[in-house]
Amino acid sequence: MPLPSLCRIVPLIVVAIAGTALAQTASRGPAPFTQAEVTAGHADYAGYCSSCHGETLLGGGDAPPLGGAFFSSDWSKYSISKLYQFVSTAMPQGLEGELKSEEYSDIIAFLLAADGAKPGTASFDKNSNITIGSIITGMPAPAVINAPVSQSGAAQ
Repeated sequence: MPLPSLCRIVPLIVVAIAGTALAQTASRGPAPFTQAEVTAGHADYAGYCSSCHGETLLGGGDAPPLGGAFFSSDWSKYSISKLYQFVSTAMPQGLEGELKSEEYSDIIAFLLAADGAKPGTASFDKNSNITIGSIITGMPAPAVINAPVSQSGAAQ
């Protein structure tokens, strides 16, 4: 294919791919948690999780990343209830299962929002069968991850 033709086709392909990604993101409805739960979860994450998983959810050492492609590839096919069950029985290391149910719920709301899920009006339901891949985008949400952390309720 001649170079001028290729130069005209490549931008069209890029626009088509971007449009598909945007349509997939736009079609995701609100997630089953509130912004207040995300805010509380950010504080709880900072207190209980960030020392291993990092402030920006990138992981470290033996702790895996909790956002972006790694999280999405591991958890997209599972339900919110499956994630809650895992986190509430296996985390945080050394305090497995010892946080309050609300703290686990809020941390998961934060993790999902940090991975692109949009908060809604319904409170977090730890028994939800909603598939994680249906609400997250798989792209880190810097506005959520880098938001100031409220210190109320978090472990210090």
